[in-house]
Amino acid sequence: PVSVSWGAGGLSMRSIVLDQRPDAAVYAIEVGRNAERVTPIRYSPSSAVVNRLTIEYAPNAATGAYTQSVTVTSSTDPDITTDSTLRPSPWATASQAVFGVRAQTVQTSWVYDSATAEAMALSMVRRMHAPSMMAAVRVGGEFGGARPGDWVRVTDSGVSWLDVGAFVESVSIDEGDSIVLGLRRYPALGNR
Repeated sequence: PVSVSWGAGGLSMRSIVLDQRPDAAVYAIEVGRNAERVTPIRYSPSSAVVNRLTIEYAPNAATGAYTQSVTVTSSTDPDITTDSTLRPSPWATASQAVFGVRAQTVQTSWVYDSATAEAMALSMVRRMHAPSMMAAVRVGGEFGGARPGDWVRVTDSGVSWLDVGAFVESVSIDEGDSIVLGLRRYPALGNR
């Protein structure tokens, strides 16, 4: 994924690294000290859960047909020992035990090697294996440089977020001219 921003220099794009650690955060947000949570915690719908992901890649230049695929799934999948395109994931295993199998196929025309396709699939399942949590916080001017895609550390004792990682999903200005950051926290990311 990428973040696209408009600024004085025009459009700027940057990639969003999905597997960040809290110590790589751009900002440290602490509700009650330098931020105020302005929405309750909301969860993404369970229908958005993906725990068996197939990535089709390496398209044939002449036909456009994808020539390779890799699937990340539960370690208990009955085909895991006989199908060389299956990769086990502890996140997929735990998720399938709770939600059942939730499959999705993604096609990418810019990946041609199995290592990249497998890393993408593992990272995506890790992020999508459970509902994500979202909240908005009002912050001061010191957060004026925050952009969508920034990785931040968040402490909010009211919801047991203690130095956890989250992505800035949106940046807006409220009616009182305060900066409001929309945050999204993926359960498997940022608490290592």
